[in-house]
Amino acid sequence: MGMVKVMRSGLAILALCAVAGVSRGAAESAVLDAPTDNVRTAAISALEEKGFRISGARRSTGDLTARRAQPVKYTDGKSDAAAELHRIAKVDPMWEADVASLSEYYVTMTVATHAVESAKTRLDVTAQITGARRTRGRRGRPVPVPIESNGVLEKELVGDIRSRLASGKGNEHEGS
Repeated sequence: MGMVKVMRSGLAILALCAVAGVSRGAAESAVLDAPTDNVRTAAISALEEKGFRISGARRSTGDLTARRAQPVKYTDGKSDAAAELHRIAKVDPMWEADVASLSEYYVTMTVATHAVESAKTRLDVTAQITGARRTRGRRGRPVPVPIESNGVLEKELVGDIRSRLASGKGNEHEGS
């Protein structure tokens, strides 16, 4: 039941961020020597392996969306998420205060694939990171904290997709 609450609150936070116009942050693009279906299959496989749930795959537009929720745990007053967020987000001096008050954060990856030629595909990847700050002992209504991606997640996913295509790994996934 705890995970259901995290997912519900995650959807609420994402809806609030969409209304507030939170920027997507960095983007990574590439043209790959592979048909669109193979690129999509490799992207889905790579995202699922990293713990993302594919929530939207639109074959007609070539877009797919995947989300991962990450609860934040504290030990001796330190957050286990701080190192990961330092790795994947743009950091400013006020950022530490935001991380210290998070109860969870969400990463939403959007992958767009578009056929360029018969055996080439343009791939555009964006990531959106949203933290959730709660009051009242981490049980209150979540307040979204937009966290700008620094491009690391996007670059890693494009690299992983390239590797999967080169090795043929991920092409056996059946879905979407």
